[in-house]
Amino acid sequence: MNKKQFTELLNKLLVLRGFYFRKILKKTELLTTKYIEKTCPLFTVNELYKNNITFRIINASFQSPSDVGIETKQNNRKKTINYVTLPFLIIAYFHIIFIAATSLTIFLYKWVTPVGSTLELIRKYKYHYKVRVPIPVHYKQVPLYIRSMLIAVEDYKFYTHHGFDIDGIKRAIEINTRIKKPLYGGSTLSMQLARTLFLTPAKSYLRKYLEAIITVELELILSKNRILELYFSLAEWGKGIFGIEQASLYYYKHKIKQCTRDESARLIALLSSPILYTPYTIEKNRLLSQRYYFLYSRYCK
Repeated sequence: MNKKQFTELLNKLLVLRGFYFRKILKKTELLTTKYIEKTCPLFTVNELYKNNITFRIINASFQSPSDVGIETKQNNRKKTINYVTLPFLIIAYFHIIFIAATSLTIFLYKWVTPVGSTLELIRKYKYHYKVRVPIPVHYKQVPLYIRSMLIAVEDYKFYTHHGFDIDGIKRAIEINTRIKKPLYGGSTLSMQLARTLFLTPAKSYLRKYLEAIITVELELILSKNRILELYFSLAEWGKGIFGIEQASLYYYKHKIKQCTRDESARLIALLSSPILYTPYTIEKNRLLSQRYYFLYSRYCK
């Protein structure tokens, strides 16, 4: 069989549909592996050695041009579907993993107060603050008037909302739209605790979205008083100062129970900007001084 005859045979076989064949051919210079594969890419060639004689085992599967076209369209459709669905699958898997991890952690926080938070780690390893270990406090260890001060200036609807102050969020959106920056967030105490526990201090809409998810989990899993306990135990009160007990010891050299009302008002007012100011320098900032005088006039006289 010469090259021309072999090519004609291949062309005849190509029109067959669903036809499979296998034929053992004795080795010749004409039927080399490279020649067969070049002549018809649908062929696969394996070698068989027996009694010092090499055989070519040729396998092939043929389709009609119409079948090839249909298969090509189906493959293209599958690729299009994959390209469209892949981002949604990635987002879905991310949400499942994120929600599962944070929910399990928050469930443990019903009984266990963590020794630190994500914010604490960021301050320590990114900003290189000398972090003092937070001292957990029980809800009843914090005097009632201090709890009232915190709620009055940070989240006066704390006991009535389910994690979000809608009016506060609307005001924040209006201000951010006006200044074209995500500067204000209208955060509740639950939202502040969410980012302290799990997120970074960098302001962005992605962080607010993740913060909202964690806030829902906090409100569903923990009681309001437990949220306050964790807040008082882990909130940032200065460079490397976390928790109101640690803040009282650092600034006033005594426990929170021994704080005067004036000292307490200064600590609560400081929460708005604890990195740049201290309880002794809040008068230098207009917002902090307004918060302090509001608390002083309402709870200290």
